[in-house]
Amino acid sequence: MNIQRTVMMFAALFLAACASAPPLVDQKAIHHMINIDRNGNFVPIVADERIDLSSRESQRDQAIQAALDKEEEPDLLQASGLWEHWQAMENALRAYAADHGGRVNLLLYLHGGLNTERHSLQRVLEQYSRILEDADMYPVFVNWRSGPIDSYGRHLTRIRQGKKSNSAVWTSPIYLLSDLLGSVAYAPKSWLDQGKHSWDSTVQREPDRWAAYTGSRIYKIHYAGDAEGYGDTARGLLWIATSPVKIVTTPFTYTLSKPAWDIMMRRTGTMFEKPGEFHNRPTLIAPKQPRTGALSLFLDRLVQFQTQSDIQLDVTLVGHSMGAIICNKIVRLFPELNITTIVHMASADSIQNLLSNTVRFMEDHPDTQFYGLFLSPKNEDRETSAWGLTPSGSLLTWIDNSFTSPATELDRRAGRWSNMRRTLHLIPETVRNRMHFKIFGQGTGPQEHGEFDEFPYWQKSFYWP
Repeated sequence: MNIQRTVMMFAALFLAACASAPPLVDQKAIHHMINIDRNGNFVPIVADERIDLSSRESQRDQAIQAALDKEEEPDLLQASGLWEHWQAMENALRAYAADHGGRVNLLLYLHGGLNTERHSLQRVLEQYSRILEDADMYPVFVNWRSGPIDSYGRHLTRIRQGKKSNSAVWTSPIYLLSDLLGSVAYAPKSWLDQGKHSWDSTVQREPDRWAAYTGSRIYKIHYAGDAEGYGDTARGLLWIATSPVKIVTTPFTYTLSKPAWDIMMRRTGTMFEKPGEFHNRPTLIAPKQPRTGALSLFLDRLVQFQTQSDIQLDVTLVGHSMGAIICNKIVRLFPELNITTIVHMASADSIQNLLSNTVRFMEDHPDTQFYGLFLSPKNEDRETSAWGLTPSGSLLTWIDNSFTSPATELDRRAGRWSNMRRTLHLIPETVRNRMHFKIFGQGTGPQEHGEFDEFPYWQKSFYWP
């Protein structure tokens, strides 16, 4: 009986945490956000009403599909529910431009994975007015579903091999059992991988050579420096004390987290191109198909606003973690957008994608500046989560070591300085002097992967020098 009560208590606490209601949004904040559901649809917003990014998903899918099926040139903005929101935002942009000499420096912020709905909306409410006051910028936050529990649940009950499946819910117990058994089978490899990571980041750590990096005449590199008196003793003791527990948690952390990562990766794509675009469409006779994802529809309108109005629009892209993946997609799909500044904070995308998308964009846009922000490699490798009970290392080390299988150095995360510094020579000379790299030392600036958005990322003094 006691066991039953304990299980019920933990279940109740778990459900309460998952069901934590998002904050209310005021009328002014509405003009500073684009909310996107799990299928890539725009979620309409009403002031002083709670937003549920998962409600009415199927109805939004049906509205978009109906418009595509019935019309040769469908009004996707109207069908998606984005039209009224865009009109209000355009009016706000024009009013802002009137007060700022006919210019709008638009800050487009893309958050990363592991952000709950509540966390994303709370960030908007806490930061949009600060950005308006502190910087000559008009902020727009793109909120998308990237919570870990929701993502893993979608893996179990809805998505199969990249497609939505109505029968997935019936096979979810088999998938869950397979994930758990896979964790057990994966245990020896996970122990070896984690052991090697610990060895490489301590005993075999390469010297950082910060003076050589910062003094480089070829690359623009700035090391923020370690805070005086900063030490690793406490973190080292915590790692030793929790090592026995890590033997149990490491296999499950890696194996159960990877499907959630896969779903989050899927959502970085569906906000541009919804799954319905690839089904029942006459692509052979109509090769040009409109993108129907909410972010694509918004950026299409933003490009029109840029080209058809007399307002000077400059765009600053800021992406944290998986948000940098979205930034790389934006510069590839919308090269006509006047993006003057790109900031990647601890990018979770690969170096190859950085080179193929952002660097290539900069080759065609000679005025664009890039800033890459990094944790100190020591902080990156030794970050602790869940009171030290899970594998050491930041999310980026987990991605490199477990969630992905890099074939080459270029397939590793661009947001880890230990990776990026080895590939700087691949940056073309034509853009090299416009690419800036800043590493935050121990005790200086962000100390963990999730802390970047707690600092004023909208101020240049944060990302350079």
